[in-house]
Amino acid sequence: MKEFNINFYLHFTVFMLLLQGCAIMCDCDQEPAPTLEVVENNSDILRLDGYYFDSPEDIDYISYCFVLYKNGIALYSFGVDRGDAISGNIEFDNAPEDKQIWYSYFLTDDDILIQGWAPSMKCNGTLITHKGKVLSDTTFELTHRAYDTDEFYKLDKPILYTFVPYENKPDSTNIFIP
Repeated sequence: MKEFNINFYLHFTVFMLLLQGCAIMCDCDQEPAPTLEVVENNSDILRLDGYYFDSPEDIDYISYCFVLYKNGIALYSFGVDRGDAISGNIEFDNAPEDKQIWYSYFLTDDDILIQGWAPSMKCNGTLITHKGKVLSDTTFELTHRAYDTDEFYKLDKPILYTFVPYENKPDSTNIFIP
């Protein structure tokens, strides 16, 4: 039993030293987070008085949501109970200091592009870009994705987002997107 504890503490200490070394090399506190470009949405191609949630056929209990704002900002919420997302019975976590929930979006004709920061080992995260088509004012589908590049890859199957009216949209003010 003592040998297990010694091995555990030894491995834990080495792990912590490696993490500390990565933080020193990256110097994340000194590197400012890049900001996303924002363009005001002046179209009526998508409704903005609610949110959009994905409805994957193979997952019954978790949804991902986008709240779109006229100013070109999108709030991304993940791990939402699917039943609550469908019924409009959800609470959005408006955390202005959480970079991973703030995205920007662009609409051109029937194309939609959504960009944000995904968690990663890099100091400021990984820029993730979703690309797809607007199908109606209440649905869009994301068909392609790119990470830290303009080279998109096609998703195995499109991700359909469906609109739900919602009166309690949180404020879009955050520290990452001006």
